[in-house]
Amino acid sequence: MNEQSWRGLSALTRLLYQLTVMRYLLFGSGEIYYAKGGAHDLVDIGDNLEEMFDLMESEYDKDLGANLYKYKNKDLGWWHIYDLKRERICRSSKEQPFGAPQ
Repeated sequence: MNEQSWRGLSALTRLLYQLTVMRYLLFGSGEIYYAKGGAHDLVDIGDNLEEMFDLMESEYDKDLGANLYKYKNKDLGWWHIYDLKRERICRSSKEQPFGAPQ
């Protein structure tokens, strides 16, 4: 799909197109910060798990006693990478979102 036709699509149509060609969804502490944040916690969509995982930076904050994460300049307190093909979380941070099943 060329850049011209891509810009003419609605945000929902672009998302649906990406979901048909991409395999992984990265969720993290976005605007809602809870597991029940749903689509608001969607951070990125990708087709290469290792590339997405390698872009995740981690730093331990001794004052908080927890890891802090950064992905493409977005600060995350937790993250999950969901595999659309296998329909499960395939990678996640040690820290889990408030309200998530343990």
